[in-house]
Amino acid sequence: MGGLRLDLRRCRRHAHAHRLARAHHQRPGPQYRSYYGLRPLWLAFYSEAPEIELPIDRVDPAQRRRFRRIAIRLYRRAVEIRDGRFVIRQYLDAAVRDASEAHHRARGLRGQELSAAVTADQILAGIAARAEGARPAPDQLTEFADSERQTSRPMDDIDALLDVARHLRRQPARAPHLERVSA
Repeated sequence: MGGLRLDLRRCRRHAHAHRLARAHHQRPGPQYRSYYGLRPLWLAFYSEAPEIELPIDRVDPAQRRRFRRIAIRLYRRAVEIRDGRFVIRQYLDAAVRDASEAHHRARGLRGQELSAAVTADQILAGIAARAEGARPAPDQLTEFADSERQTSRPMDDIDALLDVARHLRRQPARAPHLERVSA
């Protein structure tokens, strides 16, 4: 009888360990890393343009649980960042892009790394220009350096945003300008 009890305990422990291991493999770890990796980029935009935040208070309370899933939160963060890029696009100065490209080429960056680093610099300069209300002349406007990057799948888009976020210089968080929030 003692041997049977020991086998049952061993069996239960094995089943519990198997469930934990399976749950660990099903955990969306890369999505969490991506979500938190995009945070500095999202904060840079949100601090200057809080209107990029998608409202969820209008969603039916029964549906709000869906918005807590990491996949939806990650998708939402990527959409908000893309909205932020749209907001500052009219503040992108060609001189900033040229200077940034020269600087990062001198550091040895090439290809997608170069375009991500230049885009990060453009974002910070565009945010600063928007805060000052200083738009470049129409003939000095340019596109983001990474605008030619091909992203055919949603995770390709997130990878492109993560590349930019990695090159973003850490800025102290600022309170959003609430007077700029559109009603």
